[in-house]
Amino acid sequence: MYPGRVVKCKVDSIMWATAQGQLPIGTMNVTGGVAPVPPNCLAVRLLPDARDKDIFLAAGAHGAGAVFTDSGHAIHILRKVLLRVAAKLDWLILKLH
Repeated sequence: MYPGRVVKCKVDSIMWATAQGQLPIGTMNVTGGVAPVPPNCLAVRLLPDARDKDIFLAAGAHGAGAVFTDSGHAIHILRKVLLRVAAKLDWLILKLH
């Protein structure tokens, strides 16, 4: 929703089940059952920090994220750099001529 912007949040909760989506047009339902969760994708409820408290985060929005804990500070620094580089690359449009 906000290319190039890093929004700091806390994870409030994880949604363990999501809907499969709308049924196809027609009478045959060939996609019945539970859809598999895409790899590395979780639906979570985010609570933005004080600086970003008025930001609008729409339900269903996609983005890259990282969860930081009390251990592994060296890895956290590397992940922060990678997230910021990826956020800036969202603005880059490559022309292959």
